[in-house]
Amino acid sequence: MKSQALKKQGQSPIQFCAPGVGYFSPQIASGALVEGGQVVAILECLGQKKQLRVPDGGIGRVTWNNAQTTRQAVGYGDVLGTFSPWAGAETEGSASETASAQKVAFQAPMEGLFYTRPDPESPAFVTQGQTLNKGDQVGLIEVMKTFYPIYYENDAPKQVTAIIVENAQPVEIGTPLFDLA
Repeated sequence: MKSQALKKQGQSPIQFCAPGVGYFSPQIASGALVEGGQVVAILECLGQKKQLRVPDGGIGRVTWNNAQTTRQAVGYGDVLGTFSPWAGAETEGSASETASAQKVAFQAPMEGLFYTRPDPESPAFVTQGQTLNKGDQVGLIEVMKTFYPIYYENDAPKQVTAIIVENAQPVEIGTPLFDLA
């Protein structure tokens, strides 16, 4: 599944706009604290699902205009919500220090069977304590006998603090796979 940054417009609070036409599904609760590069929603267009992530830079709160957890039809440029920079980032240390102290879940981008290793004899893609960098493969998801590689796409390196799912476990979109810090 591809990833795309949400379009932003305005200054503070920044408005997030739909980068395309389709069905929008928030993956985090309205009011949640997020960081740049984090996946916050899914946009489905013509059967293709695309992860929507917060543009790089800073920590803040996302407030959705329509806080429904179900999918909703959107048009190109529709305002989906706002991003307000978090005031605590300046008072409690730098944004990168605050972000690294928070745990974030790496979520499944699609539904299917999640595999932690390429085959039964090979080592796991990810181990607890490992640092993930952009482009690292973290697993495979099997859908109808087709295997899709899953990659870590955030620019900021994160350490795996816990592995939540087991090998060959069924997952849905948004199922937490790993805890990252």
